[in-house]
This record gives sequence, C-alpha cells and structure tokens, in this order.
Amino acid sequence: MQEITASQTVKAHGLKSTRYVAEKIGKHEITLINWFKNNRKLFDIVILGCVQSDLQLQQHDCQPAEHSES
Repeated sequence: MQEITASQTVKAHGLKSTRYVAEKIGKHEITLINWFKNNRKLFDIVILGCVQSDLQLQQHDCQPAEHSES
C-alpha cells in the first residue's frame, strides 16, 4: 500500500498544491514537506489555517459591495 504524500494531503483539503501553501506561509516547499514527514501536527495546523484563510477570502469576495447614497 502506498503512503499518502504531503501533496495529496494538501489537495485533499481543497488547496491547490504544496507550492501554493508554501508561498502563502512564506516558507520553502521543502520545509512544508519536511513538516509533513517530521512534524505532522505543525503541518496539519498550517494546512487547516490555509483552508480557513481561503474560505474567509472566498466569503469576502462573495459579499455584495456596500454602496453609500450621496
């Protein structure tokens, strides 16, 4: 049985790629992969944070713009 990879985990959470996550958090992609292998709790927290951040951005983009009447 093949083990799941960092990339597969990222995509399973609806994120684009490990590169996308790495750029979002300001780290190298290899750092993210090393966290997946050696510090899984940190990796999971980062992924969940990125998912939450993307959801908030989507919600903000979907809200109608407020118009003030002059």
